[in-house]
Amino acid sequence: MIGKPFGFAAGADLSKVGEIPDRETGLLMARLGHSTLGKLSELGVPSFVFYNGLALGGGVEIGLNATYRTVDASVPMFGLPEVMLGIVPGWGGAWLLPNLIGVENALKVIESNALRRRFLRGPEVFELGIADAMFGPANFLEESLRWADGVLSGSIKVKRKNEPGRIERLAKWDIAIGIAEKQLKDAVGETPLSPYRALALIKAAKNTDKQTGFAAEDAALADLISGDQFRASAYAFDLTQKRAKRPRARRTGSSRAR
Repeated sequence: MIGKPFGFAAGADLSKVGEIPDRETGLLMARLGHSTLGKLSELGVPSFVFYNGLALGGGVEIGLNATYRTVDASVPMFGLPEVMLGIVPGWGGAWLLPNLIGVENALKVIESNALRRRFLRGPEVFELGIADAMFGPANFLEESLRWADGVLSGSIKVKRKNEPGRIERLAKWDIAIGIAEKQLKDAVGETPLSPYRALALIKAAKNTDKQTGFAAEDAALADLISGDQFRASAYAFDLTQKRAKRPRARRTGSSRAR
């Protein structure tokens, strides 16, 4: 799977998500996302995603649900900004990412980067182990297909250096969560809900299976989508990113402002 030139996928339309009327509908949306993206891991054969451009939120999670990923070295923006927006990575990100690149790296992407509005570039995506291979933009698709053929034929063995092992799960996971919780309290206080719900999901990812992890993401996303904090965030996002750039015409008496 590959996106259009320079843009892989930017995730869900927040203005539409903000229109979800209640928790029950939010839960259905969360489950639909898991069902749709999760098919990439249920094909019975390896699946490949080629991150060829900007990837945010659900766009990143498309690739996380696949078996293998490549990234274009020129990708300018890549990340999971959900906690900044009042929700969590709810289509697999909160469970899949820590189990792919380790708890400390996942906390960096999901928590600290998101709250600082910092995004990864292509080389960082590869170095963290989110992508299994990286190629330049000139022949990205051709090189990705050649690499995928090598993986399928067995001539290329994929090694994931940051995938958490037993020692990390036993000795480091809870310590990293504790440090992250203290940093959150110092940085944003205890009022914002989304960073702490995401932290709880990452903590639970240490020893839960994917089905359990995805169900927890469903519940968290449904709770937050139906809450006041996300509704305010969605309104502010729509106001500053859409209406400010394309103001609606005002009516003054019988005339219309131009």
